[in-house]
Amino acid sequence: MSPPFTQPPRSLHMIDALPADALRTRFDPSDFGFETTDDLPAETEVVGQDRAVEEADLVALGKTSTQSSRRRLGTTSEALLAEPSTPVLVLRRAPRRRPPPSAYYDGSETAQQALRTAAGLADRGVPRTVFLPPGDETTTEQLRAEVHEVLGAPPARAQVPPLTPAEVDRLAALARRRGPGLFVMPGTGLPLVDASLQRFLYELDRPLLLVR
Repeated sequence: MSPPFTQPPRSLHMIDALPADALRTRFDPSDFGFETTDDLPAETEVVGQDRAVEEADLVALGKTSTQSSRRRLGTTSEALLAEPSTPVLVLRRAPRRRPPPSAYYDGSETAQQALRTAAGLADRGVPRTVFLPPGDETTTEQLRAEVHEVLGAPPARAQVPPLTPAEVDRLAALARRRGPGLFVMPGTGLPLVDASLQRFLYELDRPLLLVR
């Protein structure tokens, strides 16, 4: 049952959207109260409000700020990448077209989420390449089968090569050679153990989405 309709108080004006000049002409600005994000209590130094970051499905931002060196992350990017509560995408510039993404999959729950994210961002639902960690033939085939199961696509539609131990440290360079598309990977795991995130990002030189 719908609640009974009540008339608004006479002190309120029910109006349609008006241009700013028309509002100033018809109403006294002192009669209205305004609340902006600046008026709300700050919960974090990152992007003003912690709740805005937590409720977002994806945070996208440029990798540089007003710093003199364009090869350094801005403070906002560094803070968000340090302890993100949502996937964070860092871009050097907005791409004119959207090439298919690539991904890294190690079988972890976070890697499964990253792979599903990559599939959702691909136009045809399948990433260009999914890199696997080094392993024996049995482990590699098991991970490859999991990739195809998560993607729900025929094996021929996605390349799923395993890395050699020597290639783990060169994952960023290998992913860069696969094309200009987004690279999606779990935020923890083997490729980032010995490499700093900032170094990995610059070696990749592509948009990077970390899922944690």
